[in-house]
Amino acid sequence: MEDQFSRTENAVGRVVHMGSYKEGIDRTCQKKNAVSVQVEVACSEPVGEDIKKGLTEELGKLDRVIVVDQGPDWVFSIIALHYGQLVELSVILRQFFRASKPGTEKGSSTPGGRVSLKPGAWVYESLRFHGLFGVRDTDLNGLLASMAEEFGKNHLGQASKRKLRDLSEGHS
Repeated sequence: MEDQFSRTENAVGRVVHMGSYKEGIDRTCQKKNAVSVQVEVACSEPVGEDIKKGLTEELGKLDRVIVVDQGPDWVFSIIALHYGQLVELSVILRQFFRASKPGTEKGSSTPGGRVSLKPGAWVYESLRFHGLFGVRDTDLNGLLASMAEEFGKNHLGQASKRKLRDLSEGHS
């Protein structure tokens, strides 16, 4: 006795790739009216990957922020040096803006397959912050969390979660 799901030599199975399913979920669960942020880290030490991962996670916790690899509204460009127990960071925050309606700056494809920009629809950038930081490597995660919180507060106008928590508990 065979059940209806058993396979025979002639049966055709369907393969579902979980990666493509996950991407579909990610696209449908994106934050509404989100600001896209890219994190670039230049560092020849393993701490560079820790910085990128840590800041990406902290930025992802902010309301209306998604972290992307291309086409961002904001870019954190970080140069990091690791010496002994210290990490030194040069942090540059740039904001991109468009001269026309967002999403309209790309023109049609040329016969060579390249996408050209429409005339008058240029993407500009503005330096919004530059800072130099030096911390112990044990304090790096705290610095990244405060950088993300300051970005949300100073550049996106979001109240800090600590302040919201204090208000909800009745503290001033």
